[in-house]
Amino acid sequence: MKKKLLFLSIYFFSFLTIWSFSSFFFHIPSYILPSPYQIISCFFNHYKEIFYHFTLTFFEVFLGGFLGFLLGLMMGGMLYISNILYFLIKPLLVLSQLIPSFIFAPFIIIWVGYGFIGKIILITSMSFFSVTNSFYHGLSATQQKWTDLIQFMDISPFKRFFHIQLKGALGYLAVGTRQMIIHLPATAIVAEWMGASKGIGYLLLHAYTHFEIDLMFATLCVLIFFSYSFYSLFNLYTKKFLQWEKYLLS
Repeated sequence: MKKKLLFLSIYFFSFLTIWSFSSFFFHIPSYILPSPYQIISCFFNHYKEIFYHFTLTFFEVFLGGFLGFLLGLMMGGMLYISNILYFLIKPLLVLSQLIPSFIFAPFIIIWVGYGFIGKIILITSMSFFSVTNSFYHGLSATQQKWTDLIQFMDISPFKRFFHIQLKGALGYLAVGTRQMIIHLPATAIVAEWMGASKGIGYLLLHAYTHFEIDLMFATLCVLIFFSYSFYSLFNLYTKKFLQWEKYLLS
């Protein structure tokens, strides 16, 4: 862990150094590529505005992701129990893998409107399909030796599900949740691009239309920092508590 942090720190500072020297020696205009110093200065000049919009987007991401996670857990369990339901829902699960959910953003905006509800529906739908797929396949991947042991010991279906199948599916669920976390910010930003007066997506679009490239970079840096931090914390704790599933979480 320490070696990884050291490597990331060296990589990050080397990247900033090369960027800074390139901006200075090649006289790159700030409206094309601002230097790290200009971006940092812009951040301190607009940090209240940036964090105001970031807080709103983070709330949308958290609420939509939480609802999608819960609904995905329920649907994944129901699909495993009912073959008929799986047959009916399977085409949607396949489409969710082929077509990103945010492609449907214009339709959701038309049907629901530009408000808060439309963005939550879009984020929830993306989370829902990711968790449903991973949890269903995790439950279905119970090893044959465990199935034979269950039959030999005559364990009740309730105990079989919670003590064996559910624990075996946690690794798959963690992988699906990790994919969900990766795509949540992008989905929220696309939803805000479709029409919003608040949020990170709106701020990026506003900075673009006013040609404030340094503000765009400052906003993106904040978004990348928090997204990567949350992703890293999720990875750290899932690997800690699901040590028997490291081959899935690597």
